[in-house]
Amino acid sequence: MGLQKPSNKSYQSKTSKPPTIWISEYHTPNDVYYHGVNEILYQARTQYQAVTIADLGAYGRGLILDGVCQTTEGDEPFYHEPIVHLPCLIHGKPESVLILGGADGGSAREALRWRSVESVFVVDIDGDVVDACRKYLPSISRGAFEDPRCKLIIKDALDFIENTEQQFDVIIGDLTDPEKNSPSLALFTKQFFSNLKRCLKPLGTFSVMSGTASLAENSKCYPRICKTLASVFKSVRPSQVFVPTYGAPVGIAIATDRLQPLVTPQELDEKISESIDGSMHVLDGNSVHGHFAVPRCLKKAIEEEAQEITPENVAFLIE
Repeated sequence: MGLQKPSNKSYQSKTSKPPTIWISEYHTPNDVYYHGVNEILYQARTQYQAVTIADLGAYGRGLILDGVCQTTEGDEPFYHEPIVHLPCLIHGKPESVLILGGADGGSAREALRWRSVESVFVVDIDGDVVDACRKYLPSISRGAFEDPRCKLIIKDALDFIENTEQQFDVIIGDLTDPEKNSPSLALFTKQFFSNLKRCLKPLGTFSVMSGTASLAENSKCYPRICKTLASVFKSVRPSQVFVPTYGAPVGIAIATDRLQPLVTPQELDEKISESIDGSMHVLDGNSVHGHFAVPRCLKKAIEEEAQEITPENVAFLIE
């Protein structure tokens, strides 16, 4: 069978012109996700990464870093709601939230919806990406950075965690994939997780984007992150989300020293209603439980993983 271009059939139902630019993401050497580009709105190379913000058609505007789609207007709630609200629901009544990464402002937006939240700190290494998102993707942050409860700090998260004396109820690792040369790679080691735990209040909760949950794409990344977290925290709950423009399930690990079962879907619905402003696009009591119902094969891989991640062997994540 010869090589073929991606079909424009569904795309043409929404626009008279097919895309002439394609961004291709290789999930494996044999599996590619193509993003058709209507218009490039912003493109630059910062000190840390290549940045593109483009109109991607059906999913609206999207942020692409080093050729990998990070978020789009059309499906971002499938990522931002779980990575923020799952740890906050486990905590119960967060007042202070720290977000590591999160340049697009979607996680800050969701954290600020909690009526109990008094402060949200966003620490991102790349101020150029933050500025670009505020200008070209304001529909994702929706004014979060202008909220008086939100403080934006342009700084390496590694340095911030090592030097801050503050403690938080919830910390969210809204990071880029732990890929080779990624600025986030050092934020997945046992040493970093141990330092981060010092920044949590007693019984605080940590959630972290943990790379692909597809064992076919990477059989070691998510299990090793969970194994490493389990060496630092008493409880680690693996979860997974499916964001259409990612093309594969993504792991989100929730770590805490709270040893308590998840309450019933009905109780979760009541908690969401009484604690969070506005309506949810993705989450309700049943779907919260569903996010933690990971496939048996993934659960088995996590249980059997023996390797903890250190600065010396962190490259194993990208094997």
